[in-house]
Formats: sequence, C-alpha cells, structure tokens
Amino acid sequence: MLREVREAMFGLGCGNGLVLDADRCVILHDSFASMDPGSIEQEPAELETARLIGANGGPIEQRLERWLNALATNWHSTLPREEWSAPLLTDVVPAASGSVVRRAMDGSTS
Repeated sequence: MLREVREAMFGLGCGNGLVLDADRCVILHDSFASMDPGSIEQEPAELETARLIGANGGPIEQRLERWLNALATNWHSTLPREEWSAPLLTDVVPAASGSVVRRAMDGSTS
C-alpha cells in the first residue's frame, strides 16, 4: 500500500502525506534525495488515529476531512499540544496551512 501512496504523491508533486486507518497514522515526506518515488520516506513515529482526528463524529473519511480542513485554516487550535504530535509540525502543518485539502486515493489498505 505505501508503494502506491508514494507513487501517487510523486505523480501529484505532493511532498507530504498522511496514511491512516482506524488505528494508526503515518506521515510521509519527500526528502528529494532522488527524482523518483523512492525519495518519499516514512517518519519513524506512528500516531494513534483516534487521538489525532477523534474517535467519534462519523466515518473515518469524514473525520479526517474535517480535521485536515481545520488544520489548513487554524492549525494552532487543531493540532494536539502533546509531544507525540511533534512530527506534524515539520511536515504536515506547513503543507496544510492555507492549502486546499484533497484526497489523493480511495480504497482499502489491503
């Protein structure tokens, strides 16, 4: 699955991405070490999806979309003020802040 996400990110020219399921979330970023999808790396830390985007409020896709839109418009009040969310500051917040949020891929993680 991560290979497909890396290829999609590369094809879209997207330098940062999140991959998540109901349990965990990983952050991807392009290191620009090469000119191919292989330069897109995964942050070592995995985040708990429910702690990040909330456990209630509809299907995961809706919760994520609301969270990303809130992050794009006001990341100061959206980002959890906890140490575990620090990787979001360097990769996700700069990419999302003031941006238009769109879904790059649909489908299952299997």
